[in-house]
Amino acid sequence: MSWKNSRMSLSTQQQMIPRFLGMRGLMICGAPPVRHNQMSQGFNASPHLGIASKQELSEAEINAFVEATIGKSAEPFLRDAVARADGRFRKRLFEAARAGEGVNQRLIVESSPVPLAVVNGGADSLVNLDYFDTVAYANLWEGRCNRLSGLGHAPFWEAQEEFTPVLERFLRDVETGRATSFYKD
Repeated sequence: MSWKNSRMSLSTQQQMIPRFLGMRGLMICGAPPVRHNQMSQGFNASPHLGIASKQELSEAEINAFVEATIGKSAEPFLRDAVARADGRFRKRLFEAARAGEGVNQRLIVESSPVPLAVVNGGADSLVNLDYFDTVAYANLWEGRCNRLSGLGHAPFWEAQEEFTPVLERFLRDVETGRATSFYKD
C-alpha cells in the first residue's frame, strides 16, 4: 500500500472535518492545528517557511525546500511539482495567514468527535512538535500524538515501513469503532 501521494495540504486537512459529514477518521502529518491568527505557534522559525511563501523560487530554493519537506529520498517528480506550482497561491496563502484569515483549525480538532490521529516525524524541523501536545483534542486517537523517531516532515515518504503500520492500525481502529474510545463527552 503506497501513501506517498495521498497527503493533503496544511490548509485542508483539518478543515475537511466540518465540511465532510461522513468523515470517519483523519490522520494528520506535519500539519499543526493552529488558530487562524496564530500560525507561528505551530511552526519553527525556518528559512524553508520563507521559501514556501515566495511567489518566485530559484532552482536552489526549490531544491532546499524539497529536501526540507520530503527529505533526501525525494524523487525528481516531487522537485518538478514544486517547480511548477503556482507561486501566486503560495504567496497568497501566507499573506492570508499573516493577516489572520482562514479557519480556526485548533477549534475544529478541539470540538470534533471525528477520531484524529496525529503522526509526525520525531525529527521534523519545520513544525513545533511540542505545540501538538498543547492542543486539547476532542478525540485524539490513542490519547496521544505519535512521533516516529528520526523521521522528518514527511514520515510517510521517508519510511513507509514505519509509517504504514501506524496508518493501518488507525484504519482498523476506525473501522471497528475503537478509534472513538477516547472521545470526551
